[in-house]
Amino acid sequence: MGTRTRPMTTEETERFIEVLNSAPESELPYAAAAAIALGTGARIGEVLSMRVKDLFAPDGTPLERVTRSVEKRRSDVRLTVPFPWERMGAAVIRWHQKKIIKGQEQIFIGRDRKVCYRHQQSLLQRAGLPGTGIGFHGLRKTCLLRFFNAFAKKWDVTTAWRKTQHLAGHSRIDTTLIYLDADRDGAADPEIRAAWQN
Repeated sequence: MGTRTRPMTTEETERFIEVLNSAPESELPYAAAAAIALGTGARIGEVLSMRVKDLFAPDGTPLERVTRSVEKRRSDVRLTVPFPWERMGAAVIRWHQKKIIKGQEQIFIGRDRKVCYRHQQSLLQRAGLPGTGIGFHGLRKTCLLRFFNAFAKKWDVTTAWRKTQHLAGHSRIDTTLIYLDADRDGAADPEIRAAWQN
């Protein structure tokens, strides 16, 4: 359930997004994968299984809402999630435009989880963040906290929990609460604590 990883603070997230948007060609597929994980809350396996048509229209235009299959559930369970293209979509668009994926169904065809983790550590370090302790699951937690925070401003806490649970693709609400509980994750950052308490 990813309890050993932590979400990023707001300031850390902004620094990481800057690195993703300016990633060199050699890091581009991994920056794109990290951007999707951070923007949608998808697990690394869900990201790597994404198809071009889950992210882009036939004319190459980015879709307003991206679609992902939910891992560890029935294969026909798919969620559509809004993706902030203007803020963190530069690497995804650049990767999509590369000839290597033209005409291919999967956007990250042939990419390996372990290789993605290794490159993500390099991207984190480039942003001045620790290469360990955040991981792809930390990106997922960061995203879910962002959604929860937004939902909590509109609805009561229980509704915010349930909506976050749906976006996470969790079958049990207590799994989602682990992601939102700053104390259990050991995150002492006041911004994360405020996101949970308020």
